Amino acid sequence: MGSALLLERLRRALEPDHFVEMELASGGMGAVFLGHDRALGRPVAIKLLRPELASASAAARFLAEARILAGLQHPNVVQVYRVGEADGLFFYVMEYLGGETLEGRLRRGPLPVDVALKVGRDLLDGLEAAHGLGVVHRDVKPANLMLIRRRALLTDFGIAVSTSDDGTPEEGSGVIGTPGYMAPEQLRNEAATPRTDVYSAGALLYEAFTGRRWHEHAGEWRGIPRGIASVLQRALARAPEDRWTDAATFRRALWRMRARRYLHRTLGLVAAALVVGAIGARMVPGFKAGRAARLDPLRIVVAPFRAVGTDAWVGAGDSLAALVRAELAGHPDFSVAAGTRADPDGPTLTVTGRLEIEGRALRVRLSGALADGTPASLGAELELAGRTLSEAADAVASRVIHSVWTVKSPIALSLPLKALPQSDAGLAEFLAAERLVGEARWGEAYESYVRAEALDSTCWLCAWRIGDVQRWLGMDRDPVRLGRVLRYVDSFPEVYRSLIRAANVPMPDRIDTLESAARQAREFFLPHLQLGDELFHRGPLIGRIRHDAIAPLEYAARLRPDYAPAWEHLLWVRTAEGDSIGATEALHWLDRFGAARDPFSRDLRALLRVGYAWRFLDPAIASAATRLELARPGMMDAPALGAGPRLLSSFDAPIGAVAMGRMLLAAPREDLIRSGGLAAVLGSIALGRLSDAVVLGREYQERGLDPAADLFMAELAAMVLLFDPGSGYSSGALVDLRRLLAPGAGAGRSRERAQWMYRLLRRRDGSAAPGPGVDQLWGHLGPPFAELLAADSLARQGDQREALALTDGIAVDPAVAQRDPFLRAATYLLRAEWHTAVGNEAAARRELRWHENTDLLGYPVGEPQAAEVDWAFGTLARWRRAQLLDRIGTRGAELCAVLRGVQRQWRNGDAPFAARADTAGRRAGDLGCPVAR
Repeated sequence: MGSALLLERLRRALEPDHFVEMELASGGMGAVFLGHDRALGRPVAIKLLRPELASASAAARFLAEARILAGLQHPNVVQVYRVGEADGLFFYVMEYLGGETLEGRLRRGPLPVDVALKVGRDLLDGLEAAHGLGVVHRDVKPANLMLIRRRALLTDFGIAVSTSDDGTPEEGSGVIGTPGYMAPEQLRNEAATPRTDVYSAGALLYEAFTGRRWHEHAGEWRGIPRGIASVLQRALARAPEDRWTDAATFRRALWRMRARRYLHRTLGLVAAALVVGAIGARMVPGFKAGRAARLDPLRIVVAPFRAVGTDAWVGAGDSLAALVRAELAGHPDFSVAAGTRADPDGPTLTVTGRLEIEGRALRVRLSGALADGTPASLGAELELAGRTLSEAADAVASRVIHSVWTVKSPIALSLPLKALPQSDAGLAEFLAAERLVGEARWGEAYESYVRAEALDSTCWLCAWRIGDVQRWLGMDRDPVRLGRVLRYVDSFPEVYRSLIRAANVPMPDRIDTLESAARQAREFFLPHLQLGDELFHRGPLIGRIRHDAIAPLEYAARLRPDYAPAWEHLLWVRTAEGDSIGATEALHWLDRFGAARDPFSRDLRALLRVGYAWRFLDPAIASAATRLELARPGMMDAPALGAGPRLLSSFDAPIGAVAMGRMLLAAPREDLIRSGGLAAVLGSIALGRLSDAVVLGREYQERGLDPAADLFMAELAAMVLLFDPGSGYSSGALVDLRRLLAPGAGAGRSRERAQWMYRLLRRRDGSAAPGPGVDQLWGHLGPPFAELLAADSLARQGDQREALALTDGIAVDPAVAQRDPFLRAATYLLRAEWHTAVGNEAAARRELRWHENTDLLGYPVGEPQAAEVDWAFGTLARWRRAQLLDRIGTRGAELCAVLRGVQRQWRNGDAPFAARADTAGRRAGDLGCPVAR
């Protein structure tokens, strides 16, 4: 029978209670249709036994399935509302599930551990209900498990049997089930028992945790935490008597593993789950007690449209509303929800209307209302002749966006139309880019913004967003595009103008501008996010501590928990701050967005996981996690892979920088070997392992991959001698620097770097200036080197205040960081000495926290950057700060944190550093400081 005829026949059979709209799916024995329950006003699914296959035995099995489902009134089993036979058709009406199957979800990769645990609990809950009624499902597989609204539902009991029978398949029926998930006894066509379903559920969960099929990888437990693996091993035992007795015992054993995992996380002792890259996406119910309540941003509720007209069909209004919600979802300026009325507790705009359908002509009359019932204008009606429902949804979404951004209303920020794409195609591409950024899919978002701009070159907002994404991707910003944004900046509302201008003013004006914007727009998350970003990356360079970044980032995450970049920032800064619980929370939230897709986002997510591992986990586990990430497909070909070990010190994990750096020394690419060697050298300095640094540095120089390696190692040795003469380090730094300054040895920038460092080292070493005639030989030093040497001369003469005035602000200048990677660290260490000499210990403490910055020019894959040198001397800065705090009698959390930091980094260093770590540890113990990682 043709599908159209069958649809009409089914419609007649179910009238007047249900309207059948369309066929959704078709299988060997039956078909599933979408319908609408007229009395209750809800969508339903209708399963039909194909008439041509409706033999007596087939009909009996079909009705038996329906009766089984009807008897299973359980939240994790699809619900049956009606079973019937009419006009020779056998059917049943059941709950309509609008989600996706687990099979579909697994095509995007394995589930996070806690999500897989929740799916397992739901599945086994449903099976427990079936087993309690004496029913064995016999076909548990990912295709028969639906995921909807944070719930898993078991479907398709078409081959289920009752245990009141002997459970043996009918004679001549052959093997029944899906081979990849069938228990051994089921493959042998033996009787099925609850233990048969236990095996199938075990195979399904193995795939959920790992993304691998059990029958193809039996015995391989990589990717599953140990405790969970032991539970699944018993479920997957070949002999039925060796398995869990039923779904209930399986579920209890599996859920106990979740309780243990939760306890470990609370203590900050997350176990080997990270090794397999699968820390779970636990649905965090809220934020820690005592934090401010979340302030909701604008929320758009899209209610069902009323469909009218001679050609209207039931459900058309619901379908249009669902399509509009999909178009609006993920936008950074508001959230989207379904419903029929506004939320009185938050700023809400409800959108609905009338959908008129006459032939191929569509007309939409929009209406809107604010939370208090005040009408909101959404413009005139939309005439959409010859357009599809999907195209109508695009047009409605565009109108809603325009209306929200142009209306002068307290619930939304005004963004004039001329800042956006004017064409439907351009706006659709722009909205797609906004959703991609919201999911932290940076590379894809960049390409989508560029396409939107190409479709409409007057999209000033596109140009601004492109520059912002370029910064995150480590790309150079296009000055032409930036100039265009600044030229049309008055097209934007005040808060956007502040954000745009903040990116183009020097520090500390930039942070002041962002703080002002955040105060003015308390309910708009973007100023808070950008403020947190700026404080994290550059705040420590102007005396703001890294911890200052957490509050605005947390506030942004409260306003928009569905915006992944907020969680990426929070994970990074909380890891660097040593907040294992907070970092774990951010990691859970970030994992809710699923696996990263584009290469950049994938690599960034891997870096965050590895940084977390080296900061909080046992080194053996962290090393395994790192090797696992490096073994992922395509990782060794990633252009930015060399940045990985060099960035690990930004997580306050130089031990990881050394370990991963050593791993890359065996890589097949010269750029990876160069970055690996550099990371290992600088990480060794931070760990107080100067003997290792010397050996690694010599190897780094001898490989000949970096033409400036000799200069870099000479300056590094000079820095240690300059600022840590008590380290016991002896070096020929002066000789090496003098050699690099010999005629013909170098020119330009490298000569300038060697000269200022040589002069400073000779002064601090007690020697005189280089001597008569040497300035003519080596050349004149320009700013900022000349200012620093002049300030040092003033300080040596006792005029530290003038020295401070002369160097005020030079270290914050981005050009300084580009001239010489050592200049910034030297400036801050000297200024801390000078502040201490004039009795301004508070200022000295601020200067000694400069190393907490992450001020990078793109991703560090080429020449060494200033931030990397800053991190290398960060432990020394902590040691100096601890001595300063103790000397002036400061007690409390700051001193404890500094002492524990010194103890953690230097405890396995060379003898002088290990002795300092012991001293720091004893002092922390005397003060009652808590032990922290």
